[in-house]
Amino acid sequence: MKKKFRETGEPLKKTLTGIEGLDEVLEGGLPQGRGALVTGETGTGKTVLLNEFIYRGITRRKENGIFVSFEENSKEILQDVGGFGWDYPGLIKQDKLRFVDAARRGEIIREIGSNYDFTPLVLRIREAIKQVNAQRVVIDNLNAFFMRFRNKNEIRATLNFLLGELKEKEITALISVEKAGAETALAAVSAEFVSDTIIELSSHSGQQKTLRELEVRKMRGAGYRSGKVEFEIGSAGIQIFPKIPVNLTIAATDFNVRKKFEVRELDDKILDGGIPQGQTVLISGNSGTGKTIMALQFIQAGLKAGEHGLYVGLEENIEELKKVAQGLGWDFARDEKAGKLRFLTASLIDLQKDRLLLDIVKSTEKNNIKRLVFDSASSLTSAGLSTQQARNFVIQLGGFLKMKGITSVFTYMMTQNFQAAKGRILSSVEMTNIQVSSLVDGLILLMFIEQEQEVKMVLNVLKMRGVNHSKDIYGYRIEKGGLVIEGKYGQESADHGKNRQ
Repeated sequence: MKKKFRETGEPLKKTLTGIEGLDEVLEGGLPQGRGALVTGETGTGKTVLLNEFIYRGITRRKENGIFVSFEENSKEILQDVGGFGWDYPGLIKQDKLRFVDAARRGEIIREIGSNYDFTPLVLRIREAIKQVNAQRVVIDNLNAFFMRFRNKNEIRATLNFLLGELKEKEITALISVEKAGAETALAAVSAEFVSDTIIELSSHSGQQKTLRELEVRKMRGAGYRSGKVEFEIGSAGIQIFPKIPVNLTIAATDFNVRKKFEVRELDDKILDGGIPQGQTVLISGNSGTGKTIMALQFIQAGLKAGEHGLYVGLEENIEELKKVAQGLGWDFARDEKAGKLRFLTASLIDLQKDRLLLDIVKSTEKNNIKRLVFDSASSLTSAGLSTQQARNFVIQLGGFLKMKGITSVFTYMMTQNFQAAKGRILSSVEMTNIQVSSLVDGLILLMFIEQEQEVKMVLNVLKMRGVNHSKDIYGYRIEKGGLVIEGKYGQESADHGKNRQ
């Protein structure tokens, strides 16, 4: 006789679903031998998820499956999954997959007066399990079952009995339930009562495509990642984008190792040796002040030092960016071909933040990235993210980079355009409107200054944690080779006056 969890205190065993990203969200998969509920509105992807659970179980985990359908018949399902390239007919021939078509009333029940006997349904499921030695069972769509019969208590008792039997045989079950409507609400309540795990799917229309989200609402006796995550249904099935792993208590920073821009006065005099390894610095400034060029110069300096770089751009056209770099004397196309430099981009229309974060994580780990540029953080809100979502994005990405000891530069476009030379130049400056300045280790401000009918560019390091940086304002210019420091702004003004005399 097998020992039960409550008697032994042993941790709950899990079975991997085989679905990309879902096992990370479930922290190792679904509870083995238990029932899980998949709920959501029509069109959110419930049936696709159930099918992929069965298909990946057979093809990746060698766990055969049974598909019980109360709505679509097996022919319709075979046609639907064929579009994903899943060979269901082949799996049926190999005795790895069986269907139980429960859509036709006469084949699943016996009427005894005003009562119903669901024994035929249970027997058919038992026989199908036996035929293929199934370890997975999916039931789609339970609402149809509830809506066809009045006696809900009998249905609930049958479902309870069936799931209990599956649990005894250590068969993992996935059940779909529609969320909307009075009848479906009753179905969901009943299914929740007998299921150990609840996965909720949702979707809404973006500007150009449907945006989908998944949330694990509960899992008895086991851990999982809470909160909504994005997912897509593509040509090969479902792809889920779990939140990236971040431990904010870990920081692989090293103040004894400095990352330079290869601009002597900036590195040695203003930054007192450069940016400490593993820190995140925000370069904020007006449009046209050279934020992107300064960030690219940081990447170029890393390449020169033998450090691989990653550029993440939300607005810049990558090919045009390479041409700009070429004009400055940096052959980024060559470095990319050599595998030393990688580029990532994402559309600002219907931006999928979880996917972008995951793509960044994969690229940094695959390519041994030591320096990263994110251009720009201000684009997050213009892509439709709320202020809090944009902050959370920066917190997650910054936390991950700090864990890995990757030195990073974020750019941010300020809304102010010019400051006058007189008065307190920095007094009215608002660094960011999404309040990320407190989340980064360093702040470098680039600005236009109107001075005696001239427009000049000035730079100031507002903060750099753990660095005895200069507090002065410096003039600078952009030329071939990148940013050049011209000297202190006040001293430069005095020299300019002497020259006029």
